[in-house]
Amino acid sequence: TSIPAGSVSGTWSADGSPYEILGNILIPEDSTLVLEPGVTVNFQGAYKLLVMGQILAEGTDSNMITFTADDIINGWRGIRFDNTPATSDTSKFTYCIFERGNAAGVNPEDNGGVLYFRKFSNAVISNCLLSNNKCDWNGGAIYCSDSDPIIQNNTISGNESSNYGGGMYCTISLTTIQSNLISNNQALSGGGIYCEGGGIKVSFNTITSNTATLNGGGVAYRFSPSSIFSNNVVSQNSSASGGGIYCYNSSDPSIINSLIANNSASFKGGGLYCEGGSSPYIVNSIITNNTADVGGGC
Repeated sequence: TSIPAGSVSGTWSADGSPYEILGNILIPEDSTLVLEPGVTVNFQGAYKLLVMGQILAEGTDSNMITFTADDIINGWRGIRFDNTPATSDTSKFTYCIFERGNAAGVNPEDNGGVLYFRKFSNAVISNCLLSNNKCDWNGGAIYCSDSDPIIQNNTISGNESSNYGGGMYCTISLTTIQSNLISNNQALSGGGIYCEGGGIKVSFNTITSNTATLNGGGVAYRFSPSSIFSNNVVSQNSSASGGGIYCYNSSDPSIINSLIANNSASFKGGGLYCEGGSSPYIVNSIITNNTADVGGGC
């Protein structure tokens, strides 16, 4: 089924799949687009889906919904919730595959490789695979600014940011990041996750094999005085400083019941590196077998 540029709503059925997107599309306010299990949405160019209403993309474990692009180099511009009205009903993505997202251009179009949230919180992303997405600035797969979506039980792997947050970037948000596998992402800082601002809740995740050129191979915190980091495994990540976790500019996350192991830094803080007035609270955690030129553990 060919979908021209413009407004979309209603139901996209598996019988009509694949849906070939021929321009930028919009779900208007007070409208809903429902995607049935098994649907493939294939963007035919560098186009985006802007959600001002609601999208319900609810696949199943055996019949997932796929968002992709024909062009494996230039990709597509992702799904964007940009100042979506707070009155819009909750959008849901369950058992979806997101691939080949590419956030490029001028700010803010260069943020959020495949999912972009600004000033909108009524969204749930669960049991999805987000892989091989990229951005020119922040948030290789997911970008959250002043937004509080629920991100749980997903695999976020093989994404890339040219700046912060290879897997995801969160700023001024109360985002819940729970029970995800975050692996093999890369960025300048915060290879797996980059958190800026307080209140971000990161729990029960496995954050492994991510890389950062500068700081925070697994996770980087900046200006983050009150974030919760609990029951996570941070392993086999690498960077120049803070192979596992990097805290700077007055970042004081509570690191609770977590394992920080087998991370490496070419310079300082194999497991954990803190500077710039940062005072994290570390309790009931194991920091083991990390390596660095200075401060193998922290």
